[in-house]
Parts: sequence; structure tokens; C-alpha cells
Amino acid sequence: MGAPFGRLRATGGEDFGYAMQEVFAMHLSWLYAWPATVINRPTPQGLCGNFRHPSAWAMLARDCGFSIESWRQSAADAPETAWMPRGADARAFVVSGKVVAAPELPESLSESCRLLGEASGTALLGIDFLRVEQEVWRFAAASPYPILQAGGDPLVVALAEALQ
Repeated sequence: MGAPFGRLRATGGEDFGYAMQEVFAMHLSWLYAWPATVINRPTPQGLCGNFRHPSAWAMLARDCGFSIESWRQSAADAPETAWMPRGADARAFVVSGKVVAAPELPESLSESCRLLGEASGTALLGIDFLRVEQEVWRFAAASPYPILQAGGDPLVVALAEALQ
């Protein structure tokens, strides 16, 4: 079951795009006002938190103390790849200020992870890292909609604690 977009498309005509924005705004408002505990309340930038362009995440990460890769993008790059994060060698999660990191990540990254979660205004944040050298890690990407399976049992425990 879902929203009746077929009927909206049939009756919306040239205003279909505008009508879709109104439907999105209604859903966003309804979800934002949900009275129960919600991790990553919706924002106008995304229904599970603020989706940022990878370059915006990189700048925010740098401000939180991470070493970052230089960001380059040009008009020659394929438009569909502009929002694609880079690959990752390890991932950490921040759940309401608690850091759950892959075992290979050094403890020294924890404070920057916590700061990025706080600065992003995101209760649940996935942070990807690239291994540059044996003990050198760089920020690769962040998402308010991370792949939760990568966190395993420690992430499940942190999420359960956040919901209590």
C-alpha cells in the first residue's frame, strides 16, 4: 500500500511535480510530528535526516578533526555520480553520541566521530573511512541512512539503548 501516485499523475498534468512536492511536505510534517522516539527525524533534505553532498560532508568532517581526501568534481564528471560516496575500508557509527566502530579503526578517531554526529544534528550516522597507510585512516563519506548490517551486535545494542 502506498500513496496513490497513479491518480495524482493522471490528474496533476503539468502540476504533477508541484503536487509531488506537496505530498512529500505532508509526509515530512507527519513523520516529524510523530510522538514516539524517532532516530533521525526527517528534514526537508531527507526523510531520515539531512542528506548532504559528499563535498559538504567532507568539509564538515574536516572541521571535526578528520583527515580528508581532496574533493574534486568537474563538469566532465557524470552527473549521476555527483552524489555517490567513495568506497570504504571500514565504517563507524554514531548513535546518540555513542561511537560504535569497526575493530580495525583506531580509538583516536572516536572523538571526531562523536563531533561529526553532533555537528550534523544526526542521532544515527554512518561514517566511512579509507585506509591510506597501515595506521592512517581518512574520512571517505557519511550518511544519515547507513547500512546497518555492518555494525553487527554492538550497533544493535547502541540502537536499543538510544530507544529506551
